[in-house]
Amino acid sequence: MNARRGRSGLQGVFERIGVWSRSPRNPAEHHELSSRDLGRLDRVFKRLTDTTELSGRRRLAAELVTLWAEDVPPARANLLRALAEGALPDDAQRVALGVLGSSSPEVGAPARQRLELLADAQRAVRTRADAILDELGAAPGGVRFLVELRAAAIDVAARDDDAAASALDLLVQARLQVLMTPALIELRRLDWDTPASLLQRVAALEKVHPIESIDQLRSRLADDRAAFALFHPGMHGEPLAFVWLAFTKGIPDSLDRIIGPHAGTVPVDRADTAVFWSISSPQPGLAGMGFGNELIKATVNELRTTHPTVSTYVTLSPVPSFAQHVLATISGDEDHEEFSGAGAAPPEGVAGAGAIDQPPRTMLGTLGMNRPADEVQRLLSDDIWMVSDEAARYGGRFLKLAAEYLTDTDTDAGGRSPDPVANFHLGNGAQLARLCWGANRTHDGVARSLTLMANYLYEPDRLSERAGHYRTEGQVSVGDDVARLLDEASD
Repeated sequence: MNARRGRSGLQGVFERIGVWSRSPRNPAEHHELSSRDLGRLDRVFKRLTDTTELSGRRRLAAELVTLWAEDVPPARANLLRALAEGALPDDAQRVALGVLGSSSPEVGAPARQRLELLADAQRAVRTRADAILDELGAAPGGVRFLVELRAAAIDVAARDDDAAASALDLLVQARLQVLMTPALIELRRLDWDTPASLLQRVAALEKVHPIESIDQLRSRLADDRAAFALFHPGMHGEPLAFVWLAFTKGIPDSLDRIIGPHAGTVPVDRADTAVFWSISSPQPGLAGMGFGNELIKATVNELRTTHPTVSTYVTLSPVPSFAQHVLATISGDEDHEEFSGAGAAPPEGVAGAGAIDQPPRTMLGTLGMNRPADEVQRLLSDDIWMVSDEAARYGGRFLKLAAEYLTDTDTDAGGRSPDPVANFHLGNGAQLARLCWGANRTHDGVARSLTLMANYLYEPDRLSERAGHYRTEGQVSVGDDVARLLDEASD
């Protein structure tokens, strides 16, 4: 990890970063800060950390927030490191947050002594950092500043392996959890009467299923559709999380039934199912704070009141790690001593079909694809082949494989499903109700999920129980369809 050396204080940090920013590697991406700007930021931060009078601290915090909003990205990176190092002035304090193991007490030190040292350091860190972050969060625009600050801390910590930035990430997250009290979070339904600026912002933030035209946006807000979002008064109209849903008769097994050319309409008073088909948490600075979970639960509670005919709440979700899992496993099959396709008969009607006695030993064997590994990898990456009749004949085998993959919590994931979307919904207390082959035939659907999508069932009265079993025991609740796939896969 990077241990900062040399001159202390903001000016020293800025000078070190300034050397990097003037590097000829990517000169167009960086902007030099004037000595006047550097000095101004340095003075403001030092005064903020040294001033004891409350009104003065608040005035300085507001000035620092304003500087953040005005400065170019390299200046933000500089300020980020400065804040991190100002809150964590020495390595011993960083140890308290678990970010610099090299500075920990010697292995032979008594356990009690080690604990006391870490506790003292942690109290020192929290006291100083909280004093700074309190004022920054209370300044006009301060909540949004802290959200953006944490996003920058996460980015810098990952990119530069920066210990101070890692510590700042943890400290700002703790402060945001205090500021983002549930009493201040508001659920809003978005419709065509919502201010255009907000609809435009939500459309721009939609990355799962991009909105390419005003007509697409209008269709997603039609009478049989809906969108909900969470807001905080300190974020000035920026959604914390948002979800698109459709009202249907029965549970859909294809994205095409919702937003494709064959999407049907169901009068809301006849609908029995609300389908959450796109969920976004667009603020990197709020990562890990559970707003996606809170959004779904709040929306379900709202719908139970406003749409009494709806009794089923379910998602139509991608399996974004599935394609990578299959293709990577096939790559490992290439070194197998025997022919990779041995171990399972191909589906009926597929070339190469024949009885093979030994059990599957490879991914290709499991799928029954008696082709060289490189050819199978090419086919699984081919948008046209993946929606062909031949590919459909393998669909049942892919479904069994996906059922095993999504419920495999005995992996290195530490009792979690290896797929991030599955882990999110299962951690919320949802049930893996059904897997749908050919559900997303777009290029992205093939590239990430091999056309596969999943229905996660949200039953309000069972969420807490299922979430507890999943988080403590790695137990995945499955519906009858998935249970059948697992039984067939184990035969």
